[in-house]
Amino acid sequence: MEHCAAAHAGRESIERWVAEGFWYLEQFTPDWSTHPNFPRPHGEKYYEAAYQRLRDLSYWLFVGESPYQGSQTLEPI
Repeated sequence: MEHCAAAHAGRESIERWVAEGFWYLEQFTPDWSTHPNFPRPHGEKYYEAAYQRLRDLSYWLFVGESPYQGSQTLEPI
């Protein structure tokens, strides 16, 4: 998602399938991974950071600018 958002930065439009994919992952992932039967081998902090990363990547795609200005790549979660 990071590479896709970076590649689309500055474009006037986004292909619908790309936008739908970003929207779906941002919405679906927290719902799915907070289900009581979902295995959660990492601490809560990890999942909150992952959800924030999904929101940030969606912001980057839809707004066209990275919320991580100054960074060439994102740090691993």
